[in-house]
Amino acid sequence: AAPLSGPQEAEGRALAASIRWAVDAINASAPQDAARLTVTLEDDGCEQSAATTAATRLISAGAALVVGHPCAAAALAAARTYAAAKVLYIATAPRHPDLTQHRAGPTVFRLAGRDDVQGQATGRYLLSAYAGRRIAIVHDRTRYARTLTTSARAELAAAGNSNVPEFGIVASTRDYGETVTGLRAHHAEVIYFAGFPSEAAVLWQQLHAAGAAPDLVGSDALANSEGDLSHIARDRRQQVRVIQSYALADAPGAEPLRQRLKTEGHQDSVAAVAGYAAIEAWSQAVRAAGSHDAAAVAERLGGASLSTIIGYVSFDRAGDVRLPSFAVTRLDGGKLAPEAVILPRPVNEDESRAPPLVASKQERLPPLPSRNPLRSKQASKSAAPHAR
Repeated sequence: AAPLSGPQEAEGRALAASIRWAVDAINASAPQDAARLTVTLEDDGCEQSAATTAATRLISAGAALVVGHPCAAAALAAARTYAAAKVLYIATAPRHPDLTQHRAGPTVFRLAGRDDVQGQATGRYLLSAYAGRRIAIVHDRTRYARTLTTSARAELAAAGNSNVPEFGIVASTRDYGETVTGLRAHHAEVIYFAGFPSEAAVLWQQLHAAGAAPDLVGSDALANSEGDLSHIARDRRQQVRVIQSYALADAPGAEPLRQRLKTEGHQDSVAAVAGYAAIEAWSQAVRAAGSHDAAAVAERLGGASLSTIIGYVSFDRAGDVRLPSFAVTRLDGGKLAPEAVILPRPVNEDESRAPPLVASKQERLPPLPSRNPLRSKQASKSAAPHAR
């Protein structure tokens, strides 16, 4: 199910192509007497009503699996229909929290990150990268910023850092003298800034004028403002980092698919990469379960990791994939370059089972799929947990 018409048609066509290629690869490798997979396409137009209609048609056609609905509104509407019919559905690309936070049923899964865990991910990163350093928080008092800082503070407090000072600024002003004084009094070594680039640039100019040069870890609102960030990093000892959404398409194993999409005239689409990986994961879960019964396959998807072009994947009890939602980029030569991934905390699961946040030097590279030939070289250089 994909937008095969309307403004998002290019993404839908890319998703449809990648799913066909994944199915063709599975059919080609299957024994001669094995049943063959077939693909049925439905247009959801990236709209709620059309998505519900498409879902109903696919259920009537006897779909064993539905992959797609990359637009969030369409995915949320269709998920309820699939859950009611007990049909397995793997969403590609929607990052809206409600898809799994208010999960329609146990047959609904998401092969994408979640936007609402940015604050939590930031807190985890600060705890790992800046352990033992003086941390301060600055935000612009908007709802966006308060949501992020509240979540980050909760993560820090849970680890015993409950006295992190917080400063609110007013975006319309250009004199942050009181905030600068407070940050200097705290001797802040790193500041988590939740806000927008113009205010961040002014604040750091005033910090520099006062003789302070703390590191900056910024929210995703700073992601497309390398120019403003370059004015911040005036001291060679200072690092500027931005928390950004982690795109599954950036996994090294996805590169051949991305090149094929481009060669054949399709959009280089995150949803297309996720769609291919969803077919791979589902087919392995079916073989492991010995059935394409939705309940049996759903149980397998939440069990052992399944090998895909984006690496080994499995899903937690909420239906979210156990892959990063956010990554860390570092300002380097005036551009933001990937530096680290922030591993997720499982939802509704024993915290002792949470994957560790890698704190070694090797964390500076995106995670490599286990079958990638670079993996063995990486593992020989470091004992980083995700190099196992």
